[in-house]
Amino acid sequence: VDIFLPNISVAAFGDKLNHKSFSATHGGFDAAATWSLPIIKPFFVAGYDVTTLKVSAATTAGVAGLSATARGSRFSVGAELTPFPFIGLRAAYTLRHGMPGFDAGLGVKF
Repeated sequence: VDIFLPNISVAAFGDKLNHKSFSATHGGFDAAATWSLPIIKPFFVAGYDVTTLKVSAATTAGVAGLSATARGSRFSVGAELTPFPFIGLRAAYTLRHGMPGFDAGLGVKF
């Protein structure tokens, strides 16, 4: 039965920030799998981020021109529950850049 086949999505995104003291760029990639089961909808998301920061002006000598790049992965596994029409509850265990956490949400659907 096709309700047990996952819906797969991928996304790539990026953004850039320019300030008089620094500039930053960020790029990311996500892949997600969701299952549309009755009442409960489990999901799994994996992503990867690359962020670069460069100092363009600083009051401390030797800091201007320095840059750093951070790279890291994100993973979430959880489910969305629809206990009542128009109401969605979402919970997930998340591992972001090696740090564990928990996401929770309450939504109203129209």
